[in-house]
Amino acid sequence: MKLKIENGSLRFKITEDELQKLRTGKILNEAVNIAGSRLAFIINPAGETDAMISSYRDGFVRLIVSPALIEELAGKGRSKEGIEDEHDGLKLSLQVDVRRQKAQAA
Repeated sequence: MKLKIENGSLRFKITEDELQKLRTGKILNEAVNIAGSRLAFIINPAGETDAMISSYRDGFVRLIVSPALIEELAGKGRSKEGIEDEHDGLKLSLQVDVRRQKAQAA
């Protein structure tokens, strides 16, 4: 998983393997240590609405996405398109990282 923070937006990029994990209900979790503090990024496929929801608490950045939106993303196939939403003035995007998958296959 990669996360890009830019101009009031969060873009989560995942691999096709990570997409398959989300489709089976598994939570994705990545973390980094910054100056002795842990910052974690989580994508949780347990949303109950068709909106993506983001939150931050205690060093965790969470993106909650419904199974229906995960299936919508999977249905786009190998495409640069992702799914987008806005929550509390923050633009959210979830994409499958096509370039990263091609590099791994080479």
